Amino acid sequence: MASEPTDLDSDAPLLDTTTPYASNSISDSVSSLGRAGFVRNGRGQRKSNSLGVRPLPEGVEEVLLREGEVSCWRRPQTFDEVEVHVVGKAVAVKQLGNRSCECKGWPHRCGRLKEKRMHATPHAKAPALFLSSKGDGSTSSEPMRFVLGSGTAPPVLDTAIATMKKGQISRFTIQAPLLVSFAWELPVGSAVEFEIELLSWVTRDDLFSNGSVIRVMKRPGHGRQMPRLGEEVTLSYNAMGMDNTLLCEHTQTNYLLGSGSLRPHALSAALDRTLCLMTRGESSDLMCHSGEAIGFQDLHGAITVSVELQEIHELKDVSFNKTGKLLKKRLRHGEGHRRPRDGYEASVMVHALHLVPPLEPPPGPMLVASKQVAFVCGNGDVCDALDLATLEMFKGERAQLTCSDFALCDDTGLKHELEISKTLASLGSTPASAIVFDVELLDFDTPQDLYSMSGAERLQFAIGRKDAGARLFKQQRWQMAMRSYNRAIEAVGHMQGFSDALRPEAQQ
Repeated sequence: MASEPTDLDSDAPLLDTTTPYASNSISDSVSSLGRAGFVRNGRGQRKSNSLGVRPLPEGVEEVLLREGEVSCWRRPQTFDEVEVHVVGKAVAVKQLGNRSCECKGWPHRCGRLKEKRMHATPHAKAPALFLSSKGDGSTSSEPMRFVLGSGTAPPVLDTAIATMKKGQISRFTIQAPLLVSFAWELPVGSAVEFEIELLSWVTRDDLFSNGSVIRVMKRPGHGRQMPRLGEEVTLSYNAMGMDNTLLCEHTQTNYLLGSGSLRPHALSAALDRTLCLMTRGESSDLMCHSGEAIGFQDLHGAITVSVELQEIHELKDVSFNKTGKLLKKRLRHGEGHRRPRDGYEASVMVHALHLVPPLEPPPGPMLVASKQVAFVCGNGDVCDALDLATLEMFKGERAQLTCSDFALCDDTGLKHELEISKTLASLGSTPASAIVFDVELLDFDTPQDLYSMSGAERLQFAIGRKDAGARLFKQQRWQMAMRSYNRAIEAVGHMQGFSDALRPEAQQ
């Protein structure tokens, strides 16, 4: 029997690329997990499962053909411009002719399906290929590009793509009722099968939710840390008009997020929102509908602002009880993810040490010139301020320490003296509000995790921390001593892994 003509047999394109942007809502789904061949059915649940993977809409089935890039953890979201290969086929859905069971719902738990009579749609023998961006040998392969949520593609297809990672290939089978709203006429019982490969996407953000300023990511950054309001950053930016006229340009500029110190003020607001979405080293373009959107009142044409976030100067309280008396401001990001730990040696370069007089900005008079120090963390070989800050730094990191509690900088009689106390004593009654260190962590011994130590190694570590705590206690450095004792308790806090011969000594 000849099949009846449908819209699927025509040459009409699947995706309407002429449709203007419309803010359709799309669920922020997360990609399916598992190896190739993993099948995921949409049941329409609203809650995520235990793995944090939100299900597909009801009526959608996914077969994972190839995993995405392991190093890529991001997924496209609404308003992002995606580049995909799409192969679309019209297929028949097998349906039960008769049900011999009385149970309701799907799947049927009783298993009493005596008759499995299937009927197919007119085009069931050979799936009708109605779309392919990969070409057929005579035509070249051209990926499709469109904005998620713009109405260019069916919302259910946008939702499916939003669950994928870069490089992933999945086959989605979508039931006809989910595609009716896209003005398609499908045979009864038919479905559409999309094989999609997500090649890449461009991150786009509507900063003010009115289309006036759109952020487009040009180059991804490093890591996941993003600056917060109140933190200082180093950035470079420039603004270009429609005729490539340079309106403004600033390089290596330090800016406090939320301060509004940039002029015009509207540009500060746009950069605040942009920088809070960026990571270190990331570069983005702000596509401004008009100059008025960012404060250039005399320019009514479109303006492009290029922004590069070069450094995030994280401000962290590293004092004992987070009293704010010892603040570490990162000047240069370090490498790796490990930090020094108590009982392991670290090498630190103190580039400068300044005294900050009251009501005056740093730096003030220099107390100590550049000096390299190697010491065991937590043993009290250096002043408390330097010891505490070193434990919060990465290899190669450079930071500025501001200490307003001079007791933390007392290094009298220590193994490595920076002569801070002597210098302060020689100044007599000269007032000072803080001491500022310029410190760089050169290297440190790689610490061993407690869970990877044997019972004998944990006992030896605990004894070392106990002895260090005793020395600090005699020096009346109570808080440093308490830290060492706590480390010793952590090492022998449970008896698992200790032999019968070591347990009595560990219990002591």
